[in-house]
Formats: sequence, C-alpha cells, structure tokens
Amino acid sequence: MDYKEELCNTFFKNNCSAMVIFANDSLHLIEINEEGKRLFNFNEEIALPYSVSDFIGEELTKKIKEHSKKITEKPFSLGVSEIYDKNGKEIYLDSYIQKTKKGKSFDYLLTSLDVNYQVLAKNQEINANLQLRALYNRIEKIQEIERNRVSREIHDELGQVLTALKIRISLFGRKFTRLSIIEVDDELIDILGYINNTIKTVKKIALELKPVRIEELGFSDAIRWYVQDFSKKSAIKYKLTLKQNDDLLSEDLTTTAYRLIQESLTNVAKHSKAMKVNISIRTINEKLKIEIADNGIGMKFPIIFSKDSLGIIGMKERVNTANGTIRFQLGKLSGTRVIIDLPIKN
Repeated sequence: MDYKEELCNTFFKNNCSAMVIFANDSLHLIEINEEGKRLFNFNEEIALPYSVSDFIGEELTKKIKEHSKKITEKPFSLGVSEIYDKNGKEIYLDSYIQKTKKGKSFDYLLTSLDVNYQVLAKNQEINANLQLRALYNRIEKIQEIERNRVSREIHDELGQVLTALKIRISLFGRKFTRLSIIEVDDELIDILGYINNTIKTVKKIALELKPVRIEELGFSDAIRWYVQDFSKKSAIKYKLTLKQNDDLLSEDLTTTAYRLIQESLTNVAKHSKAMKVNISIRTINEKLKIEIADNGIGMKFPIIFSKDSLGIIGMKERVNTANGTIRFQLGKLSGTRVIIDLPIKN
C-alpha cells in the first residue's frame, strides 16, 4: 500500500462522518468505517455481503434509489433523513453520495453526518416562534377585549354616574334659591353620594388595569386583598402563607409575582373544579418562592407543553423575563401544584 492509498484509508476509517462503501447495483456492503458502525447501529456479527438497506434505514435507501441517475463522482446531497437507534430514538442524518471508481465499474460512497442537535434545535426554534406568534395574537386579542371592556365601563358606569351627577347639580342650581337650609343639606348629601360612586367606579377601572393595591397597601396586603376577593367571587376556600420580606422585593418583582398569582388562581377557578387552594409565598436563599396547590381534578401534562395553552405560555414568559423557573406537578391524590422561583437580585 503506497502513501496516498494509506492516507485515504486512514481518512476513511477515522472520519468523524459515517462513511459506507457499497455496490451500486445490489447495494451490498463493501466497507464501513467506525463512525458508520456507531451511527447506523451496525451489527458486525452478520456475515458479508448483505444489503446496506438493512441498516441505513428505509428513507435513506429510498432516496438513493430515486436519485441513482443523478449520482456522479461529485458529492450529491440527499438532504436530511431520519433513522432510529437501537432504543427507537430518532436520529437525523445529513447525507451525501458519490461514485467511486473501481476499474471500469464503480461503487457508491455514502457520507452521513449526525445533525440531530441542529435539527432538534431548529424544531425547538420553530415551535418557540409558533408559540410566540400565538402568544402575540392572544395579547392582541386580550388588549382589544380589554379596550372594549374599559370603553363599555367608562360609557355605561362612569358615563351614567357623571350624567346623573350633572343632571342632579343642574336641578339643584335651578331650585337652590327656593330651598331651605335643611333641604340644601339633603341635596348636597345626595350629590356627594353621586361623587363617591364616581370615585369608586374610577378606582375599580384603574385597579383592573394596574395592580395599584401593591403601591397603596404593599405586596403582602395586596396579595391578601386579592386572594380574599378571589375566594369571595369563586367560592373556593384558601389558605394563605406569607413568609417573605417585602423590603427585599423590587417593584418589577412584586408586579411579576402578583400577575403570576393572578394567572394561577384564574386557572384554578376556570379549570380545576377545586374546593380549596393553598398559596405559599416565601423568601428562601435570595429567591421568592411561590407555591399554589389546589385539590381539583389535576392538569394534564400535554397541556403544559402545548402551544395552544397560551395562559401557561404567558406565565412561562413572565418567569423567563425575571430569570426564574416554573414547574407544574400533579398532586399525590389530586390537584395541581405550581412552583415558581424568582431571583430577588435579578
């Protein structure tokens, strides 16, 4: 064996790509390198010759037969193909094929590279983009619904109260000179009632747009107020444990935590059929740890990873923005537990 032949032989055997040489007509195996044996789960105990279609997979074999007339001495791309390892796990291969001269005849050289990581990363990127697009559409839809709701509330509630107040003041102005002091007092008390209703309506609308209770009450009291209000509206009993240090929490962190608790309890009310929910908020090892556990019917795990579960996607996005983690667990007997860790120093 001369130097050039020895070099080619070493290149073939030690190549990081799987390389297989086989007959062009019968597809009988002639030679396979070490990476080929590993990648194609090659069984060396089987006696030669035998067809490469026995181990390179149906999809790759089909492509070779389909493109046989296009194969020359230059590498021809067969694209990405799918095979399965001995455990049934998918492996993606980027393959090229070319002719190798053997006297007057020729054989085929198949070169395949494991691109499993790249394909999976690409699929994850596509899924992430689909989820983000769905999330964006949901946000747009929610914003439009919210605009319409706020517009209706301003028109129906605030508009009516202000209109009634305007009429009341107008009537009071017309008959003011004919009223006694006691009657004036009664009229003013009545007008003040309208003004108080207006203030309540404005506060209600503002509260639903932004959790101003945090600014007014502080994080702990805001959570107490929200959970009590949630329990009153949903008839779901609750146990609330607050063992966090509010002084360590930034405004962004408290808003994120508030919204995550809001979304979690909304899911409990809508989907769990629970009778009770436990909410625990603690400061542990420079993290804000939130646990919400209900005794409902439990969450199906495919829902957690589905691109259609936009509420959960929104929660994950909030947590990712805060550099935190979120986990969903099924309870021992029933229900779902949501565990959120948010770093205090972000």
